[in-house]
Amino acid sequence: DSYLPVKLAGIWIKENSNPVEKVLSISYTQSVYYTEKDVFSYSELQNASDFESYLWQNRPRYLQVSIFEPHPPWIFDWIEGNTPRLNVVQAYFADAEKKNPTLIVYEIKYPF
Repeated sequence: DSYLPVKLAGIWIKENSNPVEKVLSISYTQSVYYTEKDVFSYSELQNASDFESYLWQNRPRYLQVSIFEPHPPWIFDWIEGNTPRLNVVQAYFADAEKKNPTLIVYEIKYPF
């Protein structure tokens, strides 16, 4: 159950999206399995500029960020600076008070 939020998020995405929609996740293998979608691991992108280029070219619907994998350091600043472009659609927490998220699913709003 250590990766349970990744599983639950993947199932949620699968049930709340069209078959052709794309997902960004660092938990690549698990996300492909549970979402049954085209998943891209943004860990390979060098910076926020490359990330934005990927967004424009591929238009993924969901961005998944979690504590389960190491993320590129620029992603947190990008999220912070782009909150109007993102809608939190699902979140999982380590505590009952919901103060310590373990995984957040953002829906990306287009156009930027």
